[in-house]
Amino acid sequence: PLVIRAAVHDRLKDTRLTKDQRRAIETILSGKALLVGVQGYAGTGKTTMMRQTASLAGDLVGEAGRSGHKVLGLAPTHSARATLEESAGYESQTVQSLFKDLKAGRVPKDIGRTIVLIDESSFLSTKNMNQILERLISLNPARIVLSGDRRQHGAVEAGRPFDLAQKAGMTTAVLKDVVRLPKDAAHKAQRAGDMTAAEGRMAAAKH
Repeated sequence: PLVIRAAVHDRLKDTRLTKDQRRAIETILSGKALLVGVQGYAGTGKTTMMRQTASLAGDLVGEAGRSGHKVLGLAPTHSARATLEESAGYESQTVQSLFKDLKAGRVPKDIGRTIVLIDESSFLSTKNMNQILERLISLNPARIVLSGDRRQHGAVEAGRPFDLAQKAGMTTAVLKDVVRLPKDAAHKAQRAGDMTAAEGRMAAAKH
């Protein structure tokens, strides 16, 4: 684990994050798998979750007594990269720009203490997903996180690698609690409807 689970739990217990968001952060920081997934439906707070993950990763001490992990965001397009960097607050680049850097011999600084988040993973083709994972694994980063929504995918040739990775057993945290709507009584029915729809989509995606 990058960070002791008890320390993560203690820091998160008084936050306003949903149970799903807290569980996702624990999966990323306190799990044992190098490659993990975050399946997040629209409005479930993936960005907020990753922003909190980056903050904790930099602050909390790992089991080896070392701290200072950071997050590097990767995105399939320039617009997605800009949105990720602006909203989440950590360094980000496109997948293609990372390929160019690696080809030129430029390896991300402190890669061994870096959590690499591949955002909008469902829009990557199978070819690009295989290529980026192969290169990243060879660099031995602290963690690789695939984040996206398995219901979304890009061109037909994409091959739905994010969906297939989940079906193949990749450790995956699921965000289904809609957080964009206010939690007052007036929006209770709408929130419940959105959650039911998300659960239905999740069930359908398993078949």
